[in-house]
Parts: sequence; C-alpha cells; structure tokens
Amino acid sequence: MPNTHILNSPRPRNWNQKTLASYLGGTPKELSELKNALTHLMQTHGKLKQTFKSIAMRTELKNFLESNLRILPPFVQDATSNATRMDGLMGMAYKIKNEYVQQSREKRDSFVEMATTSDNSDSNDNEEPEESEPPSQQQPQSQPQIVVKEGPNSNNNNNTQQNAPEPANYNHNHNNHNRTSGEGSAAAMEESHPAEPPSKRNKISPRPPGPDILARNIWVLNEIDHTKHGLCSIQELLRNEDPRNPNPAPQLADLGYDHWINIVQAHCGYDFTVHRLEYRPPANINIIIQPRRLPITVPMFTQSQWRGAMNSQLQTNPTQDPVFYMVYQ
Repeated sequence: MPNTHILNSPRPRNWNQKTLASYLGGTPKELSELKNALTHLMQTHGKLKQTFKSIAMRTELKNFLESNLRILPPFVQDATSNATRMDGLMGMAYKIKNEYVQQSREKRDSFVEMATTSDNSDSNDNEEPEESEPPSQQQPQSQPQIVVKEGPNSNNNNNTQQNAPEPANYNHNHNNHNRTSGEGSAAAMEESHPAEPPSKRNKISPRPPGPDILARNIWVLNEIDHTKHGLCSIQELLRNEDPRNPNPAPQLADLGYDHWINIVQAHCGYDFTVHRLEYRPPANINIIIQPRRLPITVPMFTQSQWRGAMNSQLQTNPTQDPVFYMVYQ
C-alpha cells in the first residue's frame, strides 16, 4: 500500500471500488456512507464545479478535506496523519467530480437532442396540410351511395363506386347483401388509400413539469425550530448559462440543487450532519408496514431525489408550491 506525499504520489488512473477500499479501508457499507457524505459536502461548498488539475487546486482540496474530517465517517478521520488514507479521500473526491461532470454532459446532450427534436417537429407541423373531414362525412345524408362488392356480374357503375366509403348514417334496415357490400367497400378503401399522417394531437413534444413552474415557490417547514422556516422562488434557482438566449421552457434539470441547499442553510440553519430534509408524498401513496399503514417519507440526500420529489408535487398539483420538511436524522 503506497504511503507517499499526497500531491506528488502516483495515483491510479481509475479510482474504482476495489482501489478506494485498498486506500481507505472500511466495509462496502462504510465506503457508501463516506461517498454520500463527501458528495453532499462537495455539493454544499461548490467543489463539484471546480477543477483539480493543478497542484494549487489539489492543495486547496486537501486543505478542504482536512478541515471537514470531523463530519466524515470515523474510519477516515485520521487522514491528516495517514497519507494513504488522504490519497484515498482525494481519489474519491476526483471520482465524485468525474461522475458529476459526466452527468452534466449527458443532461446537456439530452436537452440539445430534445430541442432539436422539438424544432424538427415544429417544422413538420408547419408543412403538414390541414386535416379535413373523411369522405364519408362529406357525403350528403339524403343521397347515400350503396356500394356493391365487385364480382363476376358487377357492371361498370359498380366498378366506379367500389372505392366510395359507406355513409355514416347508413340505414340498418337494408338487406344483408347491401351490408356485405359496405364491408367490401371499406376493405377496398383500405387497400387503395395510404395511411394518413399522424395528427398533431398524437405527437409528443418535451414540456416543462408544470404550466407555471417559474411562478411556484419552494417551502421548507422547519419542524425543529418553528421560527426558522425556509422559502425561495423556483425562478431564483434557475441556472441560465446564456443570458442572451433564455430558456422559455425550463426543466427541473435547469434548477440549481446546490443553490437551494445553501438557501435552506441560511433560512433554517440546516446542517446535514444532524438534520434531514424529507419529502412526504400524498396520503394516497402508502407503503404497507404490518400491522398498520405508515406514510412514506423520502429523505433528500441526492439531487435526483430532490428533482423527483419536485416533479411529483408539480405534476400532482401544478398550482401548489412544493413543500419539504426539515427534521432531525
């Protein structure tokens, strides 16, 4: 196991689970808890948006980790005097940063793809002819045309009328021969006419989770201290990378989770080491715990959980503000 200076020591090119375990020690469960705590710590302090390619930035990261060892799991709190363990902590921080960059890139590519698809759909919509009534609805009701199925004895008039559709108000008292003829004309019409293009109503285009997402606020009800509740607007969390080209239909992926955590810290005194933010689904969503039913509570440990809870609330009732609760862990 290497035991060299943290900034100049040779490090693995790929920090996988096995390598991290060899540097950090601990069980898989402890490593998972460490990763969650370190991810939250880096999100809260904006470290996921920094790069660590230079020695100066790696030194800053090392100092940051040393100053926050007390809030990380106990099995890594000796990293100040254990260079190998500090190597492992740095490696886990690099891995978390790389995963964040990869997720951001995938979301950006997905947004560009959806925008391109939407533009193409709009272009096709403009070129699509207006829908007209089917021929059967345009026939005068007072002059129904009885279509005779083509057979050996059919005349020229029957051949001419073979493709005419059956009128919608056809009298059901006609004889069986005429009803059979109507079925034959429908089959002939299916064979002779190509399928119509899908209507605009059947097209699926990306849309925001609610019609008034930017008009909504996010509440945090502090059940520990009722004098420190949190409130901020969703619009305040919007990350607009290009002010010259604002996004007219923002998605939840455009909202800054880290910014929201900072606001909750300022408003409610939130400390992730002792507090928990949770979402409580509607009463009609329950999990069965014998011998009684208990409501689900979803802790907000990750960005994806937060966005999922936001989406659930905005889809359930787009006119109500999303609400979260702060409790003790």
